[in-house]
Amino acid sequence: MRPIFIKKNCVITTNIVPWIMGVGAKTPEQAKEYIKRGDTLNPEYYPSWQKDIELKGQDAVFNEYLQTIIYDKEKIHEKISKLIGENVYIQTDCATGLFCEEINEEMGLGARVYGVTKNLECIIWTDDRIVKFDDNLMKEIEIKMIASMAVWTASKAIYFFPNMKWKKVIVNFNENKWKIILNQIKEWAKTI
Repeated sequence: MRPIFIKKNCVITTNIVPWIMGVGAKTPEQAKEYIKRGDTLNPEYYPSWQKDIELKGQDAVFNEYLQTIIYDKEKIHEKISKLIGENVYIQTDCATGLFCEEINEEMGLGARVYGVTKNLECIIWTDDRIVKFDDNLMKEIEIKMIASMAVWTASKAIYFFPNMKWKKVIVNFNENKWKIILNQIKEWAKTI
């Protein structure tokens, strides 16, 4: 298990990773405008959980966070759960305290996903703005999904499109593609 609740001076999300790679609506340079710095991050988030880690240990805090926040029964999405055949828990936060990939000493990578299944096996998105596909959009979605799976340690991702009769795209984690993406993020981070 990687260390949890380790504060970084800045965080980026997987939403901008395609841009970093030159895919999508923004350029790698424009992606820099989406870096979250200390002033936009909750100052109490990391220290309060670090106190818990000192008292209970990392494994206990990790499991407590999963059970009380990630797998909150009140956040089960009925429609998507029926579509995939297991409970999908809606997420309202990146949960970077638990799920953060280190880019360098100063920067972490978080992922805002729509939902997760138990055991973090699968992460879910929905996007009701998209009504048709092209190759560029598919490339953008795949990059975002692979990066998010790496952050959340998931093996599969499903992207749903409600305005296209709940069409879905499924991507399995690919370690080789992730290494290429991570290396490009690290190179981009050196320019900041």
